[in-house]
Amino acid sequence: MNKHAQASLEYLIIYGWVLAIVTIIVSTMVLLFGATAEPVSFNVSDPAKFTIKGTSIFSGSVQIKLQNITGGKILITSLESSGYENCSLDQQIPSEDGISIGQGSEFLILCSVSEGGQKTVTFNYLDAFGLEHTLTIRTSPGLVVTEPVGETICNDGLDNDGDSLIDCADTADCLDGTSCGAGSLACYAGVCSQVHILTPPSGGPGVISESGIYLLTQDISNIHEGYQITANNVTLDCLGHSLAGKGHNSGIKLATVYSNVKVKNCNIHSFVNGIYLSYSSDVELIGNNTYNNSDNGIWFYRSAHNTVTNNHANANGNGMVFFQASNNVLTGNEINNNALNGVVSEYSDPIMVNNTVCGNAEKDIICAGSGFGSGNSATNVLGCSAEIWSDNCP
Repeated sequence: MNKHAQASLEYLIIYGWVLAIVTIIVSTMVLLFGATAEPVSFNVSDPAKFTIKGTSIFSGSVQIKLQNITGGKILITSLESSGYENCSLDQQIPSEDGISIGQGSEFLILCSVSEGGQKTVTFNYLDAFGLEHTLTIRTSPGLVVTEPVGETICNDGLDNDGDSLIDCADTADCLDGTSCGAGSLACYAGVCSQVHILTPPSGGPGVISESGIYLLTQDISNIHEGYQITANNVTLDCLGHSLAGKGHNSGIKLATVYSNVKVKNCNIHSFVNGIYLSYSSDVELIGNNTYNNSDNGIWFYRSAHNTVTNNHANANGNGMVFFQASNNVLTGNEINNNALNGVVSEYSDPIMVNNTVCGNAEKDIICAGSGFGSGNSATNVLGCSAEIWSDNCP
């Protein structure tokens, strides 16, 4: 054997054993600890028509959030899966023919799942022209289902924290008025929403002239005027904060609004009128506290078909005054210890149910006619029939 051949043989013998040993070690580690997992990917068969907006994997479940970008409304007629179990469309309202998803709308597919293997979800749908199509969502092999890490992400529409609710679907996840994303996203009523955070009025009332949700996240004091709402479809929630005036104007004024306006959870004092409605209807006043306002806690001027629920109007001039204001409904309010009267009706009476109207200096209730309602507590009453009140004041 020549010298080159002998050297080659010795090389193979020595390093062949090394290679064999390394191979055995690697194989053993794979068996013991598992192979390095490839990142899990989700792909749609027609990305020009549907976009994956987010995914979440844990605790035996997978959530896939899709957006319809087909250019029109679709109707999903069937949903099938392979490798998954119990797939369903979440938070959608079915019709007789299927589930309708609007253009640009997002929707969730929820599936139960075990680890490993390629998985698919397929649904058939009709496009805006009635043509039938099929979309397939494929999950790469190596799916690993983990326990939830407890992270809350409010604005992606998924259940990231594993409480079986879309994150921020309850107030434990998302406190009212706190930021939950970029721009004007903030939590409200357990949902991450586009909101407007109110700033203190300056040089006149803070005018709310566009629809939307408006939140007061701080106490405001020593102001000449509060806020004036002139738009429909407005929610103003003070979140328990205070508006304190200097003895002038109104804390909150609603001027010529007609549809879906709510004022909630405001503490309003030291104005002429706490809340003033002028030529307004379809307004809800909920859980407000008006006190130490020189004329009226709440004044309705030619405003009809409004509801007043669980408010306090105490220690004002008058508690609530209704001037040419018909078909307003008062339920569960406390209207006590005002310097003049509790509830005053001129020309028409509100419907009063289960209100406490006690300890007012002149009259507890003054009715324009005989009054409407039942279950109200009062003592000093003028013009009201016995059916609407009883002397149950403490």
